[in-house]
Amino acid sequence: MRADPPGVSAERARAARAAGLIQPLAELLKMIADRYYGDIIEADLHEMNGEWVYEFELLPSDGRIFEIYVDAGNGHIISTKGRVQPRP
Repeated sequence: MRADPPGVSAERARAARAAGLIQPLAELLKMIADRYYGDIIEADLHEMNGEWVYEFELLPSDGRIFEIYVDAGNGHIISTKGRVQPRP
């Protein structure tokens, strides 16, 4: 079983944002909220091999948590996990 890499510290996240490597979290949170049903209950930033990825966990009304992985640099959805509920 593989353990998830630890999230990035707030200092590293601020430095990455200042360097233009990642988009503002507030913009990505809004994008996710506009595209998918559910409350965002967790957001983690990970950096591996120069790739910055946000992992968002959402809790929709059916109670089944799902995850969305977003390229933190350009805001593109990389993948999803679970029963994702997109908005029309």
